[in-house]
Amino acid sequence: MTFFYLTAQCKDAVFVNSSGFNYLNRNDGKGFFTSVPVNPAETLSALGVAAADLDGNGTLDIFIANAAGAVNRVYLNDGDGNFLGFNAASDTSNSAAVDLGDLDGDGDLDALVVNTGGAQSFVYANDGFGFFPVTAAASPDLFSSVGVALGDLDGDGDLDAFVTNVSSANRILLNNGSGVFTPKDATATITSSRDVVLGDFDGDGDLDAFVVNDSPSMSQLYINDGLGNFTDQTVGSTAITRQGLAIGDAD
Repeated sequence: MTFFYLTAQCKDAVFVNSSGFNYLNRNDGKGFFTSVPVNPAETLSALGVAAADLDGNGTLDIFIANAAGAVNRVYLNDGDGNFLGFNAASDTSNSAAVDLGDLDGDGDLDALVVNTGGAQSFVYANDGFGFFPVTAAASPDLFSSVGVALGDLDGDGDLDAFVTNVSSANRILLNNGSGVFTPKDATATITSSRDVVLGDFDGDGDLDAFVVNDSPSMSQLYINDGLGNFTDQTVGSTAITRQGLAIGDAD
């Protein structure tokens, strides 16, 4: 699920994906939502979603990561909340999550998709018009990856990635600025991690990572030294199964 401005009228909308139809919940401006299938003909097993302007027309489009051997999908927004859907690429990995950002430094938004079931994660390079003709492995890792967040982790001005894994150490993918990544363990700790968000949690000016875990365990705060090296700090004292999180200034 993700929130974004769907139309030029700037009405908030929430996009929900699950096994079956993918839905747009259209906001009437008063906080009441009407659910509309993105495409009534599609019943995909969608696990991840991200929204951004992929074709450069000033409206927010949608990238959906699909599992169960389905191809990932892109939906281009015409500005009135109507979408043209097509396959992002031909690969049918079991995708779990996606994040969008300019990974190769050419000014448009690319996609980094992580996959489960021992498959490699992939970079989808955008041609500037919302089409992704080139895909490449983000790393040689054959893990069961379920979460990804993009940010400049080593302070060199490009977007790196923090990837969460099930039954393997979480990984950092450091970008050389051209969309080519060097992987390394975030720490040696192995947990059944799920979701991750990046933020400056200790106020030192760099991006840290907060990770929640499945198979009851405590959450983890990864403190960044500014160069992409992380120290694991356990958060809380109760082991709880968690699947997702969001951050903000709550107080």
